[in-house]
Amino acid sequence: MGIDYQKAIAVDKLHVKGCYFISGGNDDHIQMVTPTMMGVFINGVSTFGVTSSGCAANMITSLAGGQPLILKGIDNDDATAVGVALDNVTAMTTAGGKIASFRNAAVEKGFIDKDGQAELSALNAVPTVSANGRFIIYLDEAAHTLKIAVKYSDGTAKTGTIALV
Repeated sequence: MGIDYQKAIAVDKLHVKGCYFISGGNDDHIQMVTPTMMGVFINGVSTFGVTSSGCAANMITSLAGGQPLILKGIDNDDATAVGVALDNVTAMTTAGGKIASFRNAAVEKGFIDKDGQAELSALNAVPTVSANGRFIIYLDEAAHTLKIAVKYSDGTAKTGTIALV
């Protein structure tokens, strides 16, 4: 089934069964990859997919193997600009509710709770700051201290310590 993207089509409901694609020309199209996965292709390259059921329900994922999913905003540069907004339809008021959860292979590494408070992992090891102008917060459990390792823009490395009582 093909749909001409240059003609307006108004429908209340559209039910398409099986595999299909909607083409925008120049090898840009939306395709039902499986019965539960829709893919978006730009210049013939699989860009991202959306699942509707199964073990990966309600997930947007990169279809390009080994590539990250990148969210980019398109707001103008002004005093009220917001590049990307994370939001929930229902206002969260119950303790334990999270606006965002940061995970690695399903293991939570940090989160932002319903009140906007962030809880992040801090390793009990001396880290290596990977690039100039960055910092890492880590724990020294034996010394009961919270440490901050920084690398200045000129490459100078420094650490700071906060005593935990």
